[in-house]
Amino acid sequence: MSICNALMRLMAEKGEQRPLDRYKEMRDHPGQWKQEAAQMGCSDKEIAILEPYYEECSGVPAYQETLMEILMDKNISHFTLTEANSARKVVAKKQMSKIPELKKKIFDNCPHQELAEFVWRTAIHPQLGYSFSVCHSLPYSFVGVQTIILGKFFPAIFWNTANLIIDSQGLDLMEINNFSVSASTSTATFLRSTVVLVSLNNFKLISS
Repeated sequence: MSICNALMRLMAEKGEQRPLDRYKEMRDHPGQWKQEAAQMGCSDKEIAILEPYYEECSGVPAYQETLMEILMDKNISHFTLTEANSARKVVAKKQMSKIPELKKKIFDNCPHQELAEFVWRTAIHPQLGYSFSVCHSLPYSFVGVQTIILGKFFPAIFWNTANLIIDSQGLDLMEINNFSVSASTSTATFLRSTVVLVSLNNFKLISS
C-alpha cells in the first residue's frame, strides 16, 4: 500500500508507461525486471547487485531513499551520502537544469553503461517530478488503513464525515486541486439547521 501511494504520485511523460501501471505489470509477472535488465545488457552479477533495491518493490523503485541507496552502492555509482541527497533533491523537485549533469555523473561513475542505462531508465527517470520518501508515504498508508477500519466498523461516522466534505464542496470533481471548503455551510446542510457566525462586536466573555 505504501509503495502504491508513492507510485500513484508519479506521472509518465507522453507515450511512456505510468510507474503505477508498470508496478502492476511487474507484480503480475515476477522476475520480469530481471529479464529486462538482461536484455539491456546487464550481467547476472549486476542483476544480483540490483536485487536488494528492486525485489522489495517488484522491480519498480518507488522511494527517494531507494534512489539514494542505489546511487550510493559501491558497485553502481558510489555516490557519497551528500551527493546522493543532492541527487534526491534534483529528481524529486525535477530541477531540469541540473538533470543532464546528474545523469552524466551517474553514467561516468557506473562501471558499465548498460547498468547505468537500466538504473536511469527504471529507478531514476520515473521518479522525476514528485517522488515520495518512505517516511511520507508510510504515514499516508496508515491513514488509508484507518479509513478502511472506520468505513468497515464505524460506517455512520465515516459517511457523515464524507458528506461534510462533499457538501462543503471540498472536493470538486472538475477541479480536484481547487479546494474550497466552507465549514459553516457544510455543517448547516448536514444538521439541517442554521449556523450563525460569531460576531466579535457582540461577543462577551463569561467566566465561572
